[in-house]
Amino acid sequence: MCGYVAYSFEENNCQVTSLAVRPDSQSRGLGARLLSHAIHQVSYSYSERKEEEEEKKKKKKKKRRRRRRK
Repeated sequence: MCGYVAYSFEENNCQVTSLAVRPDSQSRGLGARLLSHAIHQVSYSYSERKEEEEEKKKKKKKKRRRRRRK
């Protein structure tokens, strides 16, 4: 293992809690790549959560419409 990044993610807030690269692997851009990867993962997770929330809202609206029709 050359390095790692740790982060916490809640709703629309992300915090990098730790980022480290082994001394013999430094100066190769690994830290930047780890951080970039973490940002990508958080962005993807956030997008998926938003899509899930929108789907839930759509389902609720459909249920309300069905109840009104009855």
